[in-house]
Amino acid sequence: MKGLDEQIEPRETRGRGRKTSRSREVLSALEIQVVNLEESMSGVKETFEVVEGYDQIKKNHALEAMVMTLKEQIAKLKGELTIYKAVLEAFFSFMDGLNPWTKQELQRRRIKELTKSMTVAESLIELIPRKDKFEYSKPKEKGNDRGDKE
Repeated sequence: MKGLDEQIEPRETRGRGRKTSRSREVLSALEIQVVNLEESMSGVKETFEVVEGYDQIKKNHALEAMVMTLKEQIAKLKGELTIYKAVLEAFFSFMDGLNPWTKQELQRRRIKELTKSMTVAESLIELIPRKDKFEYSKPKEKGNDRGDKE
């Protein structure tokens, strides 16, 4: 109220009229300050709305960046999933093409990777005796060189 008293110019009146006049001056000065305060609050509200809008924009940009990052990760994972599906399909196709004994041996060893199963299957195939190996070891029967006729 000290600043308010300085703004009010004292009037030279006597008695009751002086007090009423003084009260009216104080009231008038207060009304002016209330109007100034309301205008200031209006400016503060506008500034607050601008700052709040800026915060929303920052949040939106952050969310957009997160969404873009997630989309990139999803695309990468989809590519990896496609590769895994192709490898798994190749593994099952490979297993379907094996003879039952080899397939059973791979399952017994719990081999689930295509490269390992191919390596083991190749080693198993090398261990299996083949008919043609035995045929080469047998002597061939030849007829008489003399040209015998029957």
